[in-house]
Amino acid sequence: MRRAFSLICQTALSIPLFNKVMTTVAYEQKRLLRRRVEERLRAAGLYPDVVMQGPLKGTRFPPGYASCRFEKIIGSYEAETHAWLDELIARGGFTSIVNIGAAEGSYACGLARHFPEIPIFAFEANEALHPAIREMAALNDVEGRLRLAGRCEPESLVSLDAGNHALVVCDVEGYEVRLLDPERVPWMRTASLFVELHDCLLAGSSEQVIRRFEPTHDIRKLSSKGHDYSAYPSLEGLTFPEIYAMILEDRPAPQDWMLATPKLS
Repeated sequence: MRRAFSLICQTALSIPLFNKVMTTVAYEQKRLLRRRVEERLRAAGLYPDVVMQGPLKGTRFPPGYASCRFEKIIGSYEAETHAWLDELIARGGFTSIVNIGAAEGSYACGLARHFPEIPIFAFEANEALHPAIREMAALNDVEGRLRLAGRCEPESLVSLDAGNHALVVCDVEGYEVRLLDPERVPWMRTASLFVELHDCLLAGSSEQVIRRFEPTHDIRKLSSKGHDYSAYPSLEGLTFPEIYAMILEDRPAPQDWMLATPKLS
């Protein structure tokens, strides 16, 4: 009986429409669980509207939806890269922040708080998110330095007055292959670049980007790994299903990032 039931399930899951329905059901179940846990943690004072730890600690979020909001607030979001961000913040000396794929503005506004004198250029193709970016900028007192634009193209970057040492933060689902090119955008030869790579969406794209910057930059690359749950007080007392629902990022494959810093002359 068990074998027959297993065979039926395997057959059903091989049907694309059935598989899509089950994936949607699982996603909605996760959303409901997240909402219940968020309400419980907020009531206990464990889910505020300000980042609790990590390089962007102290960054204020507007109420309401933001992608991976809980993970960003407790400081677990892309935790693998935090040492790099700490290093960039400590190094300083940047002439601008160029955030390509700004989403709701957490990187643009969070990093801007560390560098109070430089302009912030934020590109976000989904213009429905622009009000959220502006609201976050106002909450963090950086709105006067924010230059917000829509979809980024190579021409947008060529004409940008980024200065001689910009900090580029880029997450554009594979479009970095078209955008990140120091031959087309000369100021990138002396920029520092923190880039989310997307071989999972565009095979070979990371090698293309890395190869362009190897002559002028020191290149580092890292991959996603698991979390140390004990590092986040808000997770204490949660069950494993609750923890997975709250901080397991929905990615199609293990994630890679690149940090490129100009070589010392």
